[in-house]
Amino acid sequence: RELINNKAFKGVEINDSYGLHMLDQNDRPAKNPSAGQSQIVALSLVDALSKQALSGRRPIFIDSPFNRLDKDHRENILKYIPKMGEQVVLFVTNTEVSKEQLQLVESNLACEYKLTLKTPSESIIQKIDPKSTVEEQ
Repeated sequence: RELINNKAFKGVEINDSYGLHMLDQNDRPAKNPSAGQSQIVALSLVDALSKQALSGRRPIFIDSPFNRLDKDHRENILKYIPKMGEQVVLFVTNTEVSKEQLQLVESNLACEYKLTLKTPSESIIQKIDPKSTVEEQ
């Protein structure tokens, strides 16, 4: 419920096919959920599994957690991510999260890296120093 803006949703439930769906206030599955709602359900599952199975002690890796979400949902999730575990690694593009949005979690941000494709088989990894305009290679 912390991740979604529409408070008309009550929670999530595992269906007979072991899939997940959102529940409305009357405990009925939401009809035709958006791609963003489905993504929030998936993030909720990752969070629940990490807390139950891993006791929050192992890193969580999430690829493109914001690509289908609007600005408000991105910010909700950014604020929530520090609660997901001791170490959460996000793989995001510059179109998913802005520098301004990253400031919401700046106190929890250990480091930031930039990957640049050099050739089809080689990338350059640069560590970004948030206090500097110079990037380490």
